[in-house]
Amino acid sequence: MESSLFSRNVRAREISRNVRFEKDRRAPYCFRCVAGASALSIARVSNCPSSFAMSMALSAVPRASLVQLVPPRAAHAQLWYGWRSEAHAQRYMPIEPWSVEALRRRLVASTPDLSDPEKQEHRWIVQWQDECVGIVSILRPSFRLGHAEISYHVAQAYHRRGIATQAVAALVDRVFEQTDLARLFAYISEPNRASRRLAEKLGFVHEGTLREHFMIHGRRVDQCVYGLLRREWASPRKR
Repeated sequence: MESSLFSRNVRAREISRNVRFEKDRRAPYCFRCVAGASALSIARVSNCPSSFAMSMALSAVPRASLVQLVPPRAAHAQLWYGWRSEAHAQRYMPIEPWSVEALRRRLVASTPDLSDPEKQEHRWIVQWQDECVGIVSILRPSFRLGHAEISYHVAQAYHRRGIATQAVAALVDRVFEQTDLARLFAYISEPNRASRRLAEKLGFVHEGTLREHFMIHGRRVDQCVYGLLRREWASPRKR
């Protein structure tokens, strides 16, 4: 169990470094590191004794790069409204019918400054290749008890590119580096397999299920609770 958790967190740390790879056209299934914080290289996996090496090589190649978290502005409210209106978001989240103006007020009231203990919403806009593609948040942090909820949402057009994974990894990095919080957690609708896989990839542990916890379009939906402890996220850097 510890080995599995360590492996997932090592992967998460690599994701957060924005290491960029490209396919080597001289040989199939061969990738080389072309930019990033480490001199990681992957040998030609066609010579490896098993398909495991191939899967490891392919999983190590993030399809997104240059993901940034930037402070929200009032002008982002229209984008946020559009993201919340998408079919994928409506399917899995209990979206309240906030107007653009109401969302603008929420963005203005939220802050990326994690040193402000009075704020209950901290938000960042996810930028990828200079485009605004989503939003990540820290909600209702309890600095006395040492925990906070995270949420994340990337526009449907940018799914399956690794953007959300990098954005959440950057968010976790920021929280644990700038605060003393000991634990982060997320509520994820049980049918939302993609979001659950993202959390597990970053080392979050499925701690339990809140039965019929949310009401989504008139249906009671189970919510999976995923949690991550500071020591679990930091451990790869110390080994």
